[in-house]
Amino acid sequence: MSTGTVEIVSVAWDDPRAVAVRAQMDVEMALRYDLPDDGQPHRALHIDPASMVAVGLASIGDEAVGHAALRDRPDLGALELKRVMVLEAGRRRGTATALLAWVDERARELGASRLVLHTGARQPEAIALYEKLGWQPVPVFPPYDQLPLSRCYEREL
Repeated sequence: MSTGTVEIVSVAWDDPRAVAVRAQMDVEMALRYDLPDDGQPHRALHIDPASMVAVGLASIGDEAVGHAALRDRPDLGALELKRVMVLEAGRRRGTATALLAWVDERARELGASRLVLHTGARQPEAIALYEKLGWQPVPVFPPYDQLPLSRCYEREL
């Protein structure tokens, strides 16, 4: 594990390092939620890459340790925080907080005044972090209303 500081850079959705972090997130979420091991996410979790407006990759030295992205949600009048993940090598180092600060900065640059997110009841660490950073619970919005363990939040910028 690197002992350097966390650096966040903008990358494309299909950047191989970002793809690798999201793949590790998929494995972890499948275990947490007892999902089938067929490699296919629930249709409510499908992401159209064309809707992604910003992707941040956190690194320590040359090692990718985290990911966060923003998706345009004109139907909600907001940008949606997506695919926040910090790998073991980046945990307890401020990586998640740095990623979320990066997201706020990108969202403001894009003219957003409100962010929304979806998480799940089996992600207490994420829920605690979001609430600590001022995210407020809101009713579950589509398409996540198809998933019984969904939790949704919003935050004004």
